[in-house]
Amino acid sequence: MIALLAAGCGDGGATATDAVLPSLGACTELEGKVYTTPNELECGLTPTGIGYCPWALTFEAMTELESIVRWRHSDVGETLRVTCENDVLTSDRGYTGRYDRATDSVMWEGETYLGPR
Repeated sequence: MIALLAAGCGDGGATATDAVLPSLGACTELEGKVYTTPNELECGLTPTGIGYCPWALTFEAMTELESIVRWRHSDVGETLRVTCENDVLTSDRGYTGRYDRATDSVMWEGETYLGPR
């Protein structure tokens, strides 16, 4: 069983609805979701020059300890194993990010990715 970290608010108390990501383990709250950049970014070369497209993070279930993230950026697609500790995401390849529950967004390697709208 994975424990959830509770973030207090208001009177300093925490409730079950304040739970964010697990204290250490899979990113279960993000699994099954696709996060995309709000703006189109460089996506490689086309016959007419530089192409642009939204970049994306797709979260999938793997184990209780890790999630799979399929990261599409530029003209590259990577499959990563990711763990979450509170709101910090860390991949098996050293990439890191931060989840913001209030905006349902992920800051990943310097870019903001927005959750499903």
